[in-house]
Amino acid sequence: MLMKRTASALILILALLISVVAQSQFAFLVMADDANQNLPTIDVLSPIESQIYNPSDVWLNFTVNKPETWFKLATGYDNPILITTLGQITFVRYNLDGIESANISANDAKIWTINIGPPRKLDFSVALPALSDGQHNLTVTVYGLIYVSHTFVGSSPDILVTAPVVANSSSINFAVYSPPGPRIEPFPATSVAATAVLVAVVTVGLLLFFKKRNKYSKISRNEPAIVKNADNDYASSASLNKASAIFSS
Repeated sequence: MLMKRTASALILILALLISVVAQSQFAFLVMADDANQNLPTIDVLSPIESQIYNPSDVWLNFTVNKPETWFKLATGYDNPILITTLGQITFVRYNLDGIESANISANDAKIWTINIGPPRKLDFSVALPALSDGQHNLTVTVYGLIYVSHTFVGSSPDILVTAPVVANSSSINFAVYSPPGPRIEPFPATSVAATAVLVAVVTVGLLLFFKKRNKYSKISRNEPAIVKNADNDYASSASLNKASAIFSS
């Protein structure tokens, strides 16, 4: 009889334990379902739909908003600013004209951690590659994780179970246009003609100038040089006296 009562008590205790674990797991799954129902939203700030951009001015700026279901007050703490995170943004990518970018890491709080005021939105700013003139299409995709459950294995750390989250922005269509550079006017024909006439006049003037200069130089070279010294002055006076005597006779 005692054995039967003991067996019944053990069965009852085991049933209670199974019930508690099942309720706990069910609560975690319901929590995860709630988190799944509200995926993060993406606000693309630039480029703007149907906007025309200069190729050097195109930047991708967007904000990822996390749903409120990804946060809950930390249990066991009497502080309303201590929040347990149930979702995490791990990285983002953008698709430009059908070509997907590399992963862009997100500095977000980890799942199932208690934080003081964890970020509820993440801002991103990315320089887009060189774009050709014409129409372009862009979409942003967010990748993350949400909390599902965790289990205890003796004294070992918790085994955390998560599920992937993927959310897409709306498709953005925009255009790129390179403005033309400054127009270079051809050199006017009248200016060319005026320049040619001016060059011809200057050339003729220079030729005349050098021709006259050479002429005067030759005349100067043909005249006898007068050397002023005492002997020459005496000789010149004697010659003049002799010439005067001849003409007088």
